[in-house]
Amino acid sequence: MKGRGFARRVTPDNLELFVRFLGSALAAAAGAASASGSEGESGAEPSRADAPSPFRGEPLSVEAPFRRPRSTRRRVRRTGLTGQVARENSAEVEALLATGELTVVWRKSLAASDVQRQPGHATGGVRLTQARFRDASGDNIDHTTYFRELFKGFDWQETRAVPHVEEAEVDFLLVVEGESLGVHALAVSHKPSGEAGQRNYTTSLKWGRLAGQIHRMDLRGKTLTLYAPPPGKSEPYVIDIR
Repeated sequence: MKGRGFARRVTPDNLELFVRFLGSALAAAAGAASASGSEGESGAEPSRADAPSPFRGEPLSVEAPFRRPRSTRRRVRRTGLTGQVARENSAEVEALLATGELTVVWRKSLAASDVQRQPGHATGGVRLTQARFRDASGDNIDHTTYFRELFKGFDWQETRAVPHVEEAEVDFLLVVEGESLGVHALAVSHKPSGEAGQRNYTTSLKWGRLAGQIHRMDLRGKTLTLYAPPPGKSEPYVIDIR
């Protein structure tokens, strides 16, 4: 049997001598293959003192010098306190929505990419674009900063350093075709560099766990209207799709 160092000393004739020190499973296999009734069949644990020199000595425990690097992305988490407040406010918000007493803060006709229906990789959310929406003064909104300002009161956390990306989690009451689907905590992501000097969108609303349901409902071409919470309330915002 070819090899270097210790490997040169192991041959088919003396394999049973060494296999005793390589583990009980191998020793059992060697014993079963032997008809000579050798020590390998006894099942007795050999001592290190009786071992050939390559197997003598004290066990060595070494800690791995390398560890898997941690991700630089951080998941935004909330305490749940504001979420509970939003759920308690939902009945009041639904009533105000029905009577038209909520303030519209944005509106958009949904493209296939907004509702998980475009070919290829899904975007996972709604792109918060300008969409020809005008603010209270009648001017077109600056969509590159408008939504970051709209949700400025929430706990924004950096989720990526380069390029800079930050997220906040906001509670939304989701209403589709007049049916309330309850309050859901959705992430709003803001990436200033996404503008790229071309007035591209910088903010998006992520569907999260609702992505599959949004896909199944096929909301292409529907209009999404975003409403602010009632006066004096911070949550929930309302997403009304119809």
